[in-house]
Amino acid sequence: MNHRLDKMQSYDKYKPSNIDWISEIPSHWDTVSLKNVCNILPSNIDKHIFPEEIQVKLCNYTDVYYNEFIDSNTQLSNGSCSQLEYDKFLLTKDDVIITKDSESPNDIGIPTLIKEELANTVCGYHLTLIQPKSNITGGFTYRFIQSNGTKHYFEVNSNGITRYGLGKAAIENLKITLPPLTEQQAIVTYLDQKTTLIDELIAKKQSKIELLKEQRTALINHAVTKGLNTEVALKDSKIEWIGDIPEHWVIRRLSTFGIFSKGKGIRKDEVKDVGFPCIRYGEIYTKYDRVVYNPISCIDEETAKDSVVIEKGNVLFTGSGETLGEIGKSIVYYGEEKIFVGGDIIVLKLFKGINPLFVSYLMNANFLQFQKSLSGKGEIVVHIYSKNIREIITPLPPLSEQQAIVAYLDEQTELIDKNIDLESQKITTLKEYRQSLISAVVTGKICVIDN
Repeated sequence: MNHRLDKMQSYDKYKPSNIDWISEIPSHWDTVSLKNVCNILPSNIDKHIFPEEIQVKLCNYTDVYYNEFIDSNTQLSNGSCSQLEYDKFLLTKDDVIITKDSESPNDIGIPTLIKEELANTVCGYHLTLIQPKSNITGGFTYRFIQSNGTKHYFEVNSNGITRYGLGKAAIENLKITLPPLTEQQAIVTYLDQKTTLIDELIAKKQSKIELLKEQRTALINHAVTKGLNTEVALKDSKIEWIGDIPEHWVIRRLSTFGIFSKGKGIRKDEVKDVGFPCIRYGEIYTKYDRVVYNPISCIDEETAKDSVVIEKGNVLFTGSGETLGEIGKSIVYYGEEKIFVGGDIIVLKLFKGINPLFVSYLMNANFLQFQKSLSGKGEIVVHIYSKNIREIITPLPPLSEQQAIVAYLDEQTELIDKNIDLESQKITTLKEYRQSLISAVVTGKICVIDN
């Protein structure tokens, strides 16, 4: 696919657009405020259920955020609304919905097009319904709101500190280009075809990344349970989820690996840009992978006095998560200076004879995560406790083999990770091209009809 935009056909004549971020538009196009061509209806219908009200399907924030189009196959939540709300916010084909508030300004103004008639479905809370009038199509409205300039406009005009909101006036006053209806339809058809091709390429890249991740996981699982010597004799570990292991390896509980302790709470408002390095519970999920050398957060001296200090080679486990698959996520701190750790973190200080980097691979193997999930307690938030982690059973090779396995896995996983990064960069490039193409077409920089 040619990713260049500059060789595509342009219009014969242009005129000033009077829109800050669009220099010129085709001479036969107009510019208007969104309120002149669409009805703007912010919704406040929540998930409340009242028997006396109308039972409906409720399109909400997550439906819009994770889907470009809402159709009959979308799994919508149940809710209820009054007759007035029903009449006002009932979704019909060609309606556009955008997110009107979120925790990040980047998530404001994300559009979704209703592409078919939906039975008994209304626009829910955190969203604004945009109903095109007779002189604009929903498809063109949707594509224009996707453009780079609109995205920037919504980010700039959203208000808030911890949560950001986009007021009705800001949406109404969005300046939008207005080609003739037949040209709008041609633009939508063109962009639907082009973005479908791009999305198919992106999907192939994402599938390749998933396969590489599976390959990485399988490589680690095999190395930490079978070792590197394919000729070695094996024995039954007598543990169903471990299977056979080299006959000279031992089966051990984590309680024999070292001394367990707990971190101590470091509040979010105590985190600084400079000071004493620290690791907080949430960062283990969002900021770190397997090994941490340089923590990204710091605390001041006063907070450090009441915090727990750890050192190089300590293993950290999260004490809770949103799913069974997340609990007990493990990292190894391998930096040179002592650091501090926050609450809901379980700390394991390893005995001599156990390689921390080997443990970093071991703790993220599938059979270890399976055992951690067996101990999870809770529904909305799943917890795991130190006593549960102590009872986890794992094979353990001699120290020399631990070191050899670490060297092998470091080399092999680095190669896989480079391929993952390469595919991720290609996806980023394709997404940027997709975005640039949409922006160029809806602002008239590219002509998709015969002049």
